[in-house]
Amino acid sequence: MISILLVDDEPALLQACRLYLEDTGEYEVDISLSAAEALIRVQQKSYDAIIADYEMPDMNALQFLSIFRRWDPFTPFIIFTGRGREDVVIQALEGGADYYLQKGEDPKTQFEALRDRIAGAVARKKSENAHLRKDLLLAGIAECTRILLQEKQIHRAIQQVLDVIGSATDQDRIYIFQAHTDPSTDEFLVSQRFEWTNSGIPSQLENPDLQNLPFQIAAPYSYEMLHNGKVVSGLVKNHPESEREILAAQGIISILLVPIIVNHEFWGFIGFDNCRTEYEWDKGEKETLLTLANAIGTAIARTSVEEDLRKTNEYLEKLITNASGPIIVWDPGFHITRINHACESLTGCPAHDLIGKDLSVIFHPQDQEQWACLLKNTGPGERWEAVHIPVRHRDGSVKYILWNSSPIYSTAGGPLVATIAQGLDITEKLRLEEEKDAAIKQIKVNFAQQAVLNDGIRNPLAVITGYAELIPEKQIREMIVQQVSQIDSMVTQLDRRWNESDSILQYLQKHHNIHMDESCPAITSPEKAPFVSAVPGLHDKGIQELILILDTLDILTYIIDLESHELIYGNQKARELYGDMVGKPCYQVLQKGHTSPCSFCTNRQLTDSKGPLGIHVWERKNPIDNRWYECHARALRWTNRRMVRLEIAVDISGRKHAEEILLHNEERYRQISSLTSDFAFSCVQYPDGMFQIDWMAGAVEIITGYTIDELKEFGCWRAIVIDEDLPVFDTYVTGLVPGQSATCELWIRHKNGDRIRISCKTRCEQSESPAGVIRLYGGCDDITQTWQVQKALTEREERYHSFSSMIRMMCDTVPDMIWAKDLEKKYLFANKALCENLLNARDPSEPIGKTDLFFAEREKREHPENPEWHTFGDICRDTDQITMDAGEPRQFDEYGNVKGKFLYLDVHKAPFLNTKGEMIGTVGSARDVTRQKEAEVVLKQNEERFRAIVNAIPDILFTLDENGVYLTCHVNDPALLISPEEELIGKSLHDLLPEPVATRGLSAIQKTLRTGKMQFFEYYLDIQDKKLWFEARIIRSSPHEVLAIIRDITEERYNEEALRQSNVKLRLLTSLTRHDIYNKISAVDMFHNLALQSSDLEKIHEYVENARIAGEQIEKIISFTREYENFGIYGTGWLAIQPIVESACEEVECPGITLYNEIPQTLEILTDPIIRKVFTTLLENSIRHGERVTQIRVRADRSGGDCLIVYEDDGIGIVGEDKEMIFEHGYGKHTGIGLFLAREILSSTGLSIRECGTYQHGVRFEITVPTGKWRYGEDT
Repeated sequence: MISILLVDDEPALLQACRLYLEDTGEYEVDISLSAAEALIRVQQKSYDAIIADYEMPDMNALQFLSIFRRWDPFTPFIIFTGRGREDVVIQALEGGADYYLQKGEDPKTQFEALRDRIAGAVARKKSENAHLRKDLLLAGIAECTRILLQEKQIHRAIQQVLDVIGSATDQDRIYIFQAHTDPSTDEFLVSQRFEWTNSGIPSQLENPDLQNLPFQIAAPYSYEMLHNGKVVSGLVKNHPESEREILAAQGIISILLVPIIVNHEFWGFIGFDNCRTEYEWDKGEKETLLTLANAIGTAIARTSVEEDLRKTNEYLEKLITNASGPIIVWDPGFHITRINHACESLTGCPAHDLIGKDLSVIFHPQDQEQWACLLKNTGPGERWEAVHIPVRHRDGSVKYILWNSSPIYSTAGGPLVATIAQGLDITEKLRLEEEKDAAIKQIKVNFAQQAVLNDGIRNPLAVITGYAELIPEKQIREMIVQQVSQIDSMVTQLDRRWNESDSILQYLQKHHNIHMDESCPAITSPEKAPFVSAVPGLHDKGIQELILILDTLDILTYIIDLESHELIYGNQKARELYGDMVGKPCYQVLQKGHTSPCSFCTNRQLTDSKGPLGIHVWERKNPIDNRWYECHARALRWTNRRMVRLEIAVDISGRKHAEEILLHNEERYRQISSLTSDFAFSCVQYPDGMFQIDWMAGAVEIITGYTIDELKEFGCWRAIVIDEDLPVFDTYVTGLVPGQSATCELWIRHKNGDRIRISCKTRCEQSESPAGVIRLYGGCDDITQTWQVQKALTEREERYHSFSSMIRMMCDTVPDMIWAKDLEKKYLFANKALCENLLNARDPSEPIGKTDLFFAEREKREHPENPEWHTFGDICRDTDQITMDAGEPRQFDEYGNVKGKFLYLDVHKAPFLNTKGEMIGTVGSARDVTRQKEAEVVLKQNEERFRAIVNAIPDILFTLDENGVYLTCHVNDPALLISPEEELIGKSLHDLLPEPVATRGLSAIQKTLRTGKMQFFEYYLDIQDKKLWFEARIIRSSPHEVLAIIRDITEERYNEEALRQSNVKLRLLTSLTRHDIYNKISAVDMFHNLALQSSDLEKIHEYVENARIAGEQIEKIISFTREYENFGIYGTGWLAIQPIVESACEEVECPGITLYNEIPQTLEILTDPIIRKVFTTLLENSIRHGERVTQIRVRADRSGGDCLIVYEDDGIGIVGEDKEMIFEHGYGKHTGIGLFLAREILSSTGLSIRECGTYQHGVRFEITVPTGKWRYGEDT
């Protein structure tokens, strides 16, 4: 059913039209008797079409259409009227009417045509609306795509997308739900995140029922469809019952849900609700909105990737900035581009002082050759592996740094763009190592001194042993040999004391490959020398020989009486030290002045009640020479059978000194180990495969979190290696066999749970004892931070390579030519378009390192037969140098033949600067504008022809911008300009023209630019005391400029005005009657047809009676026209008004009324002679309606520059609310056409009339004659 609104001021015609349309069964018709009433109806109800009469009392159809189109630009509007003027038809169609149908034909044919027009207009508008919606949707999708690409904040971008697509689709509500899971139950949920609503639609964004919605349970059908990437659409009434209840609760009538996929997973969906009408989405719209959903998903994924990249870059930035080791980056020219805080501390210089400077500023001048060679090697991309280069501090001090470097390339296989190096400050480590080396050296010296000392002891022992063999007494001989053996044993024990420190022994074995022999050769004799407990039966000769032997020993030897403490004997060595000592108490001689036996005297430790106990050994420091001695004493029977103490004192001062040094070195080694960033270990593997740590030193607890004792309890530190790195540990640490060494990296678990990356160097050796035991020596270094930095750098390098590949792909995709060159004008980069269209290169890599000249000469060599084959660049070779000299971007036109065809390029070049702002080359792009240039040549020719034509036409030509500013001017007659031509340019319409003209002109300019349609209007200007009329045509010449064609129409205007006034006068009467007559005739015809079609006599009588009434109204209208048949016959001219009033008074009989004509005889008015009818109408109006009129007065007054002709009577007057209505057509006790026609007659010549009398005191009509239309002529 098509709903129609009929609007006409003729009730009979409305009734007939409605009956006809509703009888077809296709239409539902509402009627309105005025446009004002119709405007109220269209706001209350939507119609498929509007049909309106042209002439209506309150406003005509064009005015009605203008207002309606502001509210509704789409609903078909048909004007069905008796007005058939061409200008009205044009205005109606331009104003937005769909059809203009004229009344007056055969009623049946006429109404069938009306029905066809309605059906056609409704069908066409539906089709146009569908196309318009599609265009709006596509434009909205394009704008949404732009927003998603340009807007960085994804939440703001999505909200803007909803705003745009909401306006484009005209839906009531658009929203986005995001899928997520309940963290406690893992249930699938969706929550509303974004929303757009149309005017008057309540928002659901704060609805708690739409947050954490169990979508899979509440809407299983939609869940299944969306999860499979399909859209859900249709009327809510057709949805499953469970879903229908949820949707209906929100007032939704029809719905569309489109899935949003992010990284191939269901992320959520975008929904479109219609809450006021049923709407079915077609397939194309669904596919378009699916594209929008994909774009949103892509933007969300891109935002996630960008956020991860931002966090990664931020992490890397913080990692590099706050890394404990120095990090430095330099470009291929060895200029510093980046340093971190550690590097600032290392050099003592802030970053801004070093950035851009040569790398040499941070190295010590003495190492110039070394670092220059190393830097040179980084050019080809070689890496530094543990390179030692000292760095100079700002205060002059030198830090020793171990460097590792890595090159950074623009792309895989591309040129080197930078080098990054990380350093490790080993200054303190080197100092400690130097001290350690000094300690080891001292230890070696001590060992050498010990060996010399031991040899010095063993040599005299060998002599004593030799002399002992000469002693005839076997017992004495054996005793001496045994004593010598004991002395040799003591020396051997001294040797072994140096090996008692396992840490030093293992450290020396591990780091210095020093192996100590655990046994020293002993002095042996042919016979076994048993220990002698007593020397009975010694003869004097034997004693003399023994004394002789003892005197030859370089060891203190003396004999003391146990009871009296008297010194009985002292050998030559003792006498040299103590002087004359025999016969003196030992405590006086040996202890330097003691008066009584020493408190530490050892005599009681040598014997007991049974006799001598054996040898007693102790150490003491001699107060006389302040040297240390190891004393060996025993008790024996002397020759007179008394008990004596034989004591030998070996000078061990050197050994004591060595021991002190050894203890000091041990302590120093312990301190050094605690300060290093690594730790060392020694581990024993037993035959059963078990490992046991027996020594560890260094930063063990710092690196692992465990104490050395805790690790020893584990047996092997394999217990703290993480599971995935156990195979590495078992292969490169515990899997070694004697003689093998290995280095590996692996993860260990710190005691606090952190993962620590270490580098482990291990060597396996066979232990000499016990058998079957092997020993592992190793050192571990914490490389966690270094590993993290290296990993981050690797990832960043991979991203950089990916970014470079993307840039290459983008550059190779665009049709423009793109390149970069160095300072020698050699290519650093060339895209595919450049290689194919200009250089004729094999691929984008071939131009690298070559110049344009190389390819130009190659082309010429390959085509010697055609000198015009390649001429491009012959006249523009210096543009690179011009750009570099200028130091700023430049544009060039470059042209010539390429491959035998002419090529014209629009070239843009700019300096190529590094991060320090130094020029390192040029970059450029070029666009093929060959066709454009050819078109410009043709355009120039056309422009010359156009200029010749323009010079020949008399019109004024202006170009103006969107703000109404004059840009150019062409005029053949300067007298037509309001200002000289040179003063026009640069000024706006408001600067030069009157405000109304300027405003109208600017409006026309803006409308032309907006719609693209030519705008036309007329205006006048006062130029040189003349009123000149102009016709303006505004045409869009560019997106922001218009061409204004101005023609002088002053003469035509005056002619048209005269003709218009005549036409207005002639048409006024016909316009008053034709409209009414056509309506009445149409009503008569329709009622006749309805009567013929009906079989109901009562209805037939009603139809015939209605037709008769309409016929009588036609007769009255025709009789009225006879009275004004001469209207418009005579032209406008200056007429004396006083005789015209007098003639009117004579024409109308006024019994009992006195007339006063007080108009000056010389007053003339520019008007039509028909004005006499105005005065006759006023006279008749007073006679018919004044009721008690006795006198009428007509006079002239002045009001400003206007002239007032005043008509007054003394009748009853006119009620206030009727003062304006009396001039309406059809108002009053008769037809009301008299006063209506009177006002029309006056207005046709620019005059106006109003009634301003007082009710009960008579009427007062004022006819206003404006300035220029009245004058005082000569007195006749």
